[in-house]
This record gives sequence, structure tokens and C-alpha cells, in this order.
Amino acid sequence: MGPGLTYAHWLGTVPGVAENNDRFGAAAKLVDTNADGRAEVIVGAPGENADAGSVWVFKSTSSGVTPTGSFTFGAGTLGMVSTRAQLGSTFN
Repeated sequence: MGPGLTYAHWLGTVPGVAENNDRFGAAAKLVDTNADGRAEVIVGAPGENADAGSVWVFKSTSSGVTPTGSFTFGAGTLGMVSTRAQLGSTFN
């Protein structure tokens, strides 16, 4: 994500639907998830779906980070008890 770029799921460039108190971007981390030498951006929204939480992964290309091909998953997707799990509240 270069200077002046904004990605948010309420802008239509990112999967999902904005909800009050999602807290999209409460945590973020750079991780090379596919070992291609480029770091993907991992973004948390711990308030998503009534505090169950979700995580977004933004792909990185030779041109930079892009919402194209980005994906999301929530606590329920991982088989966790989703009630107030707040997935994406922090990354280590």
C-alpha cells in the first residue's frame, strides 16, 4: 500500500460489508505468506460480526499491495467459538 492508497471494505475494493464497530485495521502485520519475497499485508477487524472478528490478507505483487485477490476469514471459518473471539485484535 503506497502513499495515498486506502483499502477498506466499505469502499467496495475489499471483500465484506462494513458494520458499525468493525474496527477494520485495528491490527496489521506484514508477512510473506507465499514465500515469493514480497510481504502481504494482514489486517484485523476484531469487531466484525459482533466481536467474532475477521482477518483480511492483501496480496503483494511486483507493483505493490493490491486488493485484487485479497481474501478474508473469520473465527467460525477456523472452527473457533466465534462469540466475542475478536479474531484480528493483535498479531504476534
